[in-house]
Amino acid sequence: MDTASVKLSLDGAEVSAKVTKTGNTISVSYDPASDFATPSSHTAKLSFKSGSVQRDETWKFSVPPVTRDKTSGKLGFIVAGAKHTADAGGHSGKAGDYAMDFGAAAGVVNVVDASFLNDGAKADSMTFSVWEKLRNVRDASAFWGNSPSSNNSTRGWQAHIPWSNGNIYFDTAGCCTADSQRIDKAIAEFAGYTDATWWQSWHNFVFVKNGSVKQIYIDGQLFHEGGGDPLPTDFTNLILGGGPGTGDNRIDGLLDDVAIFKTGLTAAQVTALANGTAPNAVSGNPGLVAWWDFNDPVPAGPSLGNLKAALTSAGKVKITFEGSGVVQSSDKVEGPYADTTLKSGDEVAASGAAKFFRPKN
Repeated sequence: MDTASVKLSLDGAEVSAKVTKTGNTISVSYDPASDFATPSSHTAKLSFKSGSVQRDETWKFSVPPVTRDKTSGKLGFIVAGAKHTADAGGHSGKAGDYAMDFGAAAGVVNVVDASFLNDGAKADSMTFSVWEKLRNVRDASAFWGNSPSSNNSTRGWQAHIPWSNGNIYFDTAGCCTADSQRIDKAIAEFAGYTDATWWQSWHNFVFVKNGSVKQIYIDGQLFHEGGGDPLPTDFTNLILGGGPGTGDNRIDGLLDDVAIFKTGLTAAQVTALANGTAPNAVSGNPGLVAWWDFNDPVPAGPSLGNLKAALTSAGKVKITFEGSGVVQSSDKVEGPYADTTLKSGDEVAASGAAKFFRPKN
């Protein structure tokens, strides 16, 4: 292979690629100056000479929608139908406050790198605070921190809020030995609980581990406490809205303001969260390491579908489509493509050089 002949194109435009060779392996890489839009779809083309033979390889890839935490932009990939609510859909009900709706079927948020959990785990102290509202109670997990050393499906840090039997379970360092790995209690024993419709309103749940002591708070009130073995220190990824995999134990409802601290919060700090204090404003410097407030909705943007071209009796090509998006055109199928001002029903010449049309990503 002639490394000098390597060219990489992205969406029809050549980019500056890095070509390296180690032994018999040649690697071609490109790091864009800015993030791709989310969600978006793209086409890449790699061209090179192998001996005297010119080779062109083309492939497509997609960037999923994401949500970022407020502390350092940690990525949560929005999977399988989970989506942001409409404006004011968050627990405060105020304009600008959004939540994550995990849908009734398959949605989760996958934080693919949750190694930041290991900082608190080393000191055997950590706190998760979440706001939750459910449409239906079923077998489900609100979050699941995967730890390969933890038994029962790498259950390093996990909570059912609740399971289908109405019990809230808090598991750490595996499952399911009482006061070693698991503490649990029936929601019916919570003083503020009424009936199944209680879950259809927003409530704050806080899970604390501070050394050997584990606690569950609901709306600022201590609900249950017990013991727990030391935390594992090999956390890999974190699933919000289900777990341990992206297709397991999914909630039918919403989460908001998922906040993680590397310390065990005090009762006063938990009460502040339940009263609406932002996680980054809790007094005492409790070590906030991640906070997904979900106030970063993916822009909907204009859409365009059912793009068609038909030859008219006048010898022109009529372009039709649905929606209000933008049509792009190119002289080559691989691009580059440029925006047009075409409206549905416009006609273009059928003679001359070839022309290709596509919806704008």
